[in-house]
Amino acid sequence: MNNSTEKEMRWKPILLVGIGILLVIAVMFTAILWLNSSTSLLFFFGAQEDATTSTSIYIESIAENITIYIPVLLDENKTVLKMYETPEITGNISTAIIDTQYGQALKISGSGSGDYLFNWNEIPGKDTDRFVKWLEVIGDVWPGEKLDINKTDDGRTITVSGRSTRIYQLNEKGVLKFYCVEDIDMDGMSEIYLFNWNEVPGKDTDLFVMWLEGEGHVQPGEKLDISKTDDGRTITVSGRGTWTYWLKDKGMLEFHGVNKNFMRETFGQGLFFTKEENGQLNIYSGNNNKISIIEKHGILKEDTQTSDEFLKGFTISMSNYTSPEPFIQQSDSELRKIGVWVYSDSEVEKFSFRYSLDPGNRRQREVTSIQTEGRVHLRKGWQVVNLSSVTMCWD
Repeated sequence: MNNSTEKEMRWKPILLVGIGILLVIAVMFTAILWLNSSTSLLFFFGAQEDATTSTSIYIESIAENITIYIPVLLDENKTVLKMYETPEITGNISTAIIDTQYGQALKISGSGSGDYLFNWNEIPGKDTDRFVKWLEVIGDVWPGEKLDINKTDDGRTITVSGRSTRIYQLNEKGVLKFYCVEDIDMDGMSEIYLFNWNEVPGKDTDLFVMWLEGEGHVQPGEKLDISKTDDGRTITVSGRGTWTYWLKDKGMLEFHGVNKNFMRETFGQGLFFTKEENGQLNIYSGNNNKISIIEKHGILKEDTQTSDEFLKGFTISMSNYTSPEPFIQQSDSELRKIGVWVYSDSEVEKFSFRYSLDPGNRRQREVTSIQTEGRVHLRKGWQVVNLSSVTMCWD
């Protein structure tokens, strides 16, 4: 091999490495330019949106006339946001901004009853078809399902038996309560400390039965047959269902049973109530009202400081609200409690409202949500309603 060939072989690896380095530098330089472009930010973080604030309110009540005052969002000048001038309303209500002894508030006024559904006195009877149609609408029975409908408890309870058993019961205020009846199969373990195992059956039977009722294994007042077998290590309880309890090692109690025809209250069907008219109990749905309010504040600059300044620029009237800490100090999902003054001139069964503060930025985004803890019951007069505040942060 001659000298020129040896030199070529020595320089080829060095030349390839050099070309590779130049290519890497070129790619990095192009990437830096691209990353600083609006196109790159759109690719990595999505399109930036307008910063927004919003308020949503839900009211469901059996009162024909309501007046409620709730807090409003204020800007950095303590001025009510313009969005409250143009709310989107569902229901027969109106709104206005007023001054109160606790500060500025949104006044909500409404009137009228909910929709008429059926005559309670005529179930079973001439209104059975209307009643069944309502059951189908709320999803308690299937269309065309064969039903057996009976009224008991001095006319205050209706039992509907079909594929399952449902019970509809009027409480003392004439509000309709919902129950389902079913068999419950349960297994579990419990630590013994409520009664003396050796005295069941015996002088601790009442304590044992109280524990059974508290655990939901039997219903209060249920007739029970209690016996002990297996050299005193097993207790069998027979009533509507049959339950077995085994005494395990280290004082643990293991149990299994089927509670037959167990009645439990169900929720989520809405508010339904009676209204006495001409000696008849007519069933109405709760007067359902919703208010949605939103305001856009334009696109913020892409930095955390601007986002923090946006969130700190708002306060809530009639409250002890303080703006959230800067993003860098805020822990994810940090819950805080806020007390706000609310007024109602009547009892309101289901009431909720929510504020949302969203800077709309792409990076290190933080959205503050402040809302009632579920749907609360308002009493008559001024009262403090607790809100939960959480600021969700993510990169």
